[in-house]
Amino acid sequence: MGIQFTHNKFRIAVAILICILFLCLLPQLFFPADPIQTGAYASTYTANEAASWDTVLSAHPDMTHEEMILISQRFSALIRHPQALNVRLTSLYPLSNGELYILLYDANGNLILQTALPVTELFSSTGAKLKPPTRLKPGTEYRLVLSSRAPSEDFSPLALLDAAGADCIIHTSTPFDEISLDFYVHGVQLHRTYFAYLLACALGSILLLLLEVTLKKRALRILSYLAVGGAVMLSSLEAVQLLQEAHIYTLPPLSFLLSCFIWGLMCCFFFAVSTRLSFAAAASSTIVIVLALANHYTYLLRHSILTPADLLAVGTAINILDNYRLELSFPVIISLFILWLDIVSSFTLLRVQYYRRGLSKKRLLAGALCLFVSFLGVQPLRSRDFFLRNGLEPAMWDPETTQACNGFLVNFTAMYSFSRPSEPQGYSTQKVKQIAQQYPSDLAGDASGPNIIFIMNESWADFTRAGQLDTSEPVTPFIGSLAESGEAVYGNTVVPVVGAGTSCSEFEALTGASYFFGLSSNPYGFYTYPGMASSAENMKQLGYQARAQHLMPAANWDRSSGFPRLGFEDFISLEDVEDVEIFRGLPTDAASYKELVHMFDAGNGPQYLFCITAQNHGGYDTGLAVNSQLEILSPAGSYPCAQEYLRLLQKTDAAFAELVNYFRAQPEPTIILMFGDHLPAVEEEFLNATLPENDIFALYTTPFILWANYDLGLDKSASEVTMSSNYLFSYLLETADLPMTGLQKMLRTLYAEYPVISVAGVLDRDGNYIDAAAAADLPLIRDYSYMQYNYLVKHAKTASEFYQFHQ
Repeated sequence: MGIQFTHNKFRIAVAILICILFLCLLPQLFFPADPIQTGAYASTYTANEAASWDTVLSAHPDMTHEEMILISQRFSALIRHPQALNVRLTSLYPLSNGELYILLYDANGNLILQTALPVTELFSSTGAKLKPPTRLKPGTEYRLVLSSRAPSEDFSPLALLDAAGADCIIHTSTPFDEISLDFYVHGVQLHRTYFAYLLACALGSILLLLLEVTLKKRALRILSYLAVGGAVMLSSLEAVQLLQEAHIYTLPPLSFLLSCFIWGLMCCFFFAVSTRLSFAAAASSTIVIVLALANHYTYLLRHSILTPADLLAVGTAINILDNYRLELSFPVIISLFILWLDIVSSFTLLRVQYYRRGLSKKRLLAGALCLFVSFLGVQPLRSRDFFLRNGLEPAMWDPETTQACNGFLVNFTAMYSFSRPSEPQGYSTQKVKQIAQQYPSDLAGDASGPNIIFIMNESWADFTRAGQLDTSEPVTPFIGSLAESGEAVYGNTVVPVVGAGTSCSEFEALTGASYFFGLSSNPYGFYTYPGMASSAENMKQLGYQARAQHLMPAANWDRSSGFPRLGFEDFISLEDVEDVEIFRGLPTDAASYKELVHMFDAGNGPQYLFCITAQNHGGYDTGLAVNSQLEILSPAGSYPCAQEYLRLLQKTDAAFAELVNYFRAQPEPTIILMFGDHLPAVEEEFLNATLPENDIFALYTTPFILWANYDLGLDKSASEVTMSSNYLFSYLLETADLPMTGLQKMLRTLYAEYPVISVAGVLDRDGNYIDAAAAADLPLIRDYSYMQYNYLVKHAKTASEFYQFHQ
């Protein structure tokens, strides 16, 4: 074994840069500590506990007619360098209108701090902050004294308290029952865990760069490869856990072993491709940590975790990323340092190259063997049954909890296995044909129905329903007036996602499919196909023009490919429109509706228009004014993101009013249905305070409003309706008195029995909650699963007439 200092200038330069970076980051590891850790003290004195004034006069007879306030607090210092002191007095009435002297004495009675502060400041709710002495001695006793008289040669507050044998002397014209003194020492503390990680990564990478290690014995090399490979694996898995504010030792044993197994499979695959162990280990760690970083920021930005299908929407993520500010937190920094250490370790200590010259038999054999092992090992990970048997099923309604339990890597792999719907138990083409016969599709007939305008409003929510939100101004006064007057139906929609995942909600609404059966979060990438029956295709069969509009990049969620497959004749996106009104970097609702009206005016015959707004998209910390003075009065607290969001809803309300008033003046009968795609990603505390308690569907519930410029014959009780978003279009057809396909008839039958079928569970017509496992065995829902599987996976090759109108 040999170790020598490197002469490679590049390695030396990189080592110096790492050292400089470590020194720059070091001050950031000191953070404001909780006063409990740095010093929090409190004393309460009653009038009976205050020293007798006669005792004071015996020591200082010159004070006969002088008011006196002396309150003290003994404390033992916990930290050496305090950042600030905080002093607060509490009593029924302030005992004086003047000033009090704040005095700090050391153990020897030496005065080390003196300042004067107004009594009113000391009696405020937050107390008074003052500059501390430069240093204290931990473990040493000090004494804080508040005095109405300044110390002098003739007067020592500390001596007077000692002479009276008390900690409190109060003699004023203002009576008091008791008084409390709260005293806090504020300081900073080194985050020891982060410091240890940062030091280990920096020191480890510097040593590996500066020192060149040579192992001559074969057995020693093999042992070192195993040790270093294991260390690289464990460190990368620890980086993943750090991004979830956890550690690998908090994982259950099975999840830990499975995480190691998945990492090992990746390493095996990359070794087969490259025959370099260094590349294999570095690539495996890079992929794992980069995915974990993506998951970390995904959760910060939209309160939901990364799914495998999100990888297909990278373009969408890049397009909307400008609306967010990404914070480089210490877990992120340390994860990047660990990744750097893993890469350096791999390329300096794992220099195994297996027969790189030519296509030797041994090289081919090693590659083939590794490929076979990785192929064999990945097979159980593709099976849902494997994760179900081992209790590792990712809960679609609470993915954060299962990720915390299973670990990111295992949960991400499990979600991939669940992203493709498996064939329902009992499914057969014969069964599909039997179900289709129960719901024969109507004849298409002539196009004589009303215009249909279907709007999905970005992040539209109603936080007033639970009665916990009170604002200084109405949030959506126009929409509220339509609902109260009975002119519109105002109900609840249960959508399949929380905080993000717009395409999931729109896919349910446009197709009648349900995420209850474990669909992927990127439906246009997984489930659409040419000639697919959908609301657009069905409306074209009825003689309607079917067009869609979303004033964002067409590539988002792969809509540019998905919408034509759904049958939309035209898709107007941001690239197709000039002079779009932009606010917060996003098109306003008013701009979307302006283009919607333009599309309507340019159309021929009955119109089916689907519009997706973007104004209220996440990123509610811009601080931009929206011409509103709305303030949140209740719940108590500071919610800047929620407040900005509610002000945006006022713009939504005004834009919707303009749209409704336009169609009020149109002679052609028109129905407008608008619903929210998911709740906004505002402060979690605000959501907890305003959403109904003990309601499993609360996080998935958004409003919908249905309005027409003619009498629909609906009574006001229709506004009490709640339905999952897969029912919305069939509800529209029924309201418009239009023909229905077999699928839409089945959905109306399902709605009558189970108005909510959601990833969070099922709600029956009596309001009873049914969990997913029990609901899957219900006959109607089981039939629904067969027809959906035939529709999305088998491309409706069996009983295609069930999904379309008879011509």
